[in-house]
Amino acid sequence: KCNYHHDGPCAPKCHNCNTPSTLDHCYDVELADGIIFGLNTILRSCTLNLLNHPFNIALTPVELEKYVKKEFPIFLAHITTKEVEDKSEKKRLEDVPIVRNFPEVFPEELLSLPPNRPVEFQIDLVPGAAPVARAPYRLAPSKMKELAKQLKELCDKGFIRPSSSPWGAPVLFVKKKDGSFWMCIDY
Repeated sequence: KCNYHHDGPCAPKCHNCNTPSTLDHCYDVELADGIIFGLNTILRSCTLNLLNHPFNIALTPVELEKYVKKEFPIFLAHITTKEVEDKSEKKRLEDVPIVRNFPEVFPEELLSLPPNRPVEFQIDLVPGAAPVARAPYRLAPSKMKELAKQLKELCDKGFIRPSSSPWGAPVLFVKKKDGSFWMCIDY
């Protein structure tokens, strides 16, 4: 035990000057009694041993002496944010070697669906099974018009073809930033 009432070695200090690290900005912390104060120091590379499982953590020192004296229950949590890097700009489809080696397999734009095959293919999961009786999503007349327009456009481009399947999938529309609608199929 050290003089600071905890088991194990003391929390590590800054490697350069043996003091806690100072953050470049202050974080507001609200305690249980509503008092808010700013913190800008951190003890990095600390180890928390919980049920014989060590966890690397960073600690922020807070003066809580008055709360401990009053036997006030203390629960602290530090929630950090992490910048998510945009990987879409870094890795493009053209950068993948297999795509570069076989450009005829990965065209820029899809021309159409594969040609019709002479064999009709059907899988009967359970003989005599009927489609699940599920009411389709109700669409406003304007959305029905949009659905017909998008289906015709996809059919004309050869991306889809008419189906005779008794099974269907409900669709709904999500509005894009430009005001147009994106058709989503609920499989």
